[in-house]
Amino acid sequence: WNLVNLVIGGVVLGFLLMIITSKKFWRALKYFSEFIANYTIGLAIELNPFAILESKIDQGYRDRNTLYKQSAKLKGKHSELMDKLKDKEQELQLNAQKVKILQNEKGNIRQIDLYANNVLRCREYIDNVTPIVGDLDKLIKFADMAYEESGMMLEDAKLDLEAKKDLYYSVTTGLSAVSSAMKAFKGDDELNRDAEKAL
Repeated sequence: WNLVNLVIGGVVLGFLLMIITSKKFWRALKYFSEFIANYTIGLAIELNPFAILESKIDQGYRDRNTLYKQSAKLKGKHSELMDKLKDKEQELQLNAQKVKILQNEKGNIRQIDLYANNVLRCREYIDNVTPIVGDLDKLIKFADMAYEESGMMLEDAKLDLEAKKDLYYSVTTGLSAVSSAMKAFKGDDELNRDAEKAL
């Protein structure tokens, strides 16, 4: 039984060796793989550089919209802090006047301390928040400038991509027409040899 298995294995191995060493087998495999690549992989997976560039431009527009929303938040916070600074400034003035009035009238020391502490808190708030408002103002100007510049750059990139796409497809269409004309006159060399053998 082992000898029978060995003989069958030898026959199968010889047959596979004969197929693999045959030039016809490799040409047929090449034609078959080209057919499969053209009608399956070529349709399913297309590494189109223009699609990649369009995706990058679309991402740029999404990032620009995010910047616009963040800029609106910055402006809202800036406005809110400006209003609070005005309120604190008025509160500081009011409390300072109350301290002066109570000191002139020789009022309650605890009340004078209360209003004086409130003056100090307002001054501290104003001193701490004023630089932040200045920084927010700079950020808002930068964000607005970046928003405007990015819009122009993205529009320029979009127009440039359209021009390159038109140029590429014009050249490839012309090249394809010339290749088809050459094949019509000359034919494929390997296919011609196979056809001669077939005849």
